[in-house]
Amino acid sequence: MSDFEIVVTGADELIARFRKAPEIVKAEMIKGVDRLTFAGQATSQKEAPVDTGNLRRSITQTKASFAGGSVSGAWGTNVPYAYYAENGRGAGKMPPAGAFPAGFVGTVAARSLSSDVPSVARAPRANTSCKKAACSCSPA
Repeated sequence: MSDFEIVVTGADELIARFRKAPEIVKAEMIKGVDRLTFAGQATSQKEAPVDTGNLRRSITQTKASFAGGSVSGAWGTNVPYAYYAENGRGAGKMPPAGAFPAGFVGTVAARSLSSDVPSVARAPRANTSCKKAACSCSPA
């Protein structure tokens, strides 16, 4: 009835490659989220205010992981004053307990009364990214 014939060669190889696709996509998603969290960590460290350098050093990333059909990773810090470094403490609010070493507040107050010593108060830096951040992606 027909004058032509279709011959498919290599179909088994093509099927085998398609079966590997989910693992390849998963690996690429993990790489992408790792790159994203590394960039977030680098930006956060660059933008964090520096006094002793502890805040910058404390900003780390976690390696991306695959669970439940999605990839997730995070970066951030665990130092208790990071929130205040980023957002300030608000008008009229006292610093958190233990924020200053013993005797520091009295010493600073005495120095700031002197006209030749500049004030040690600093405004918080805007747009620092030192709070915990996370990213994730899922295949569509």
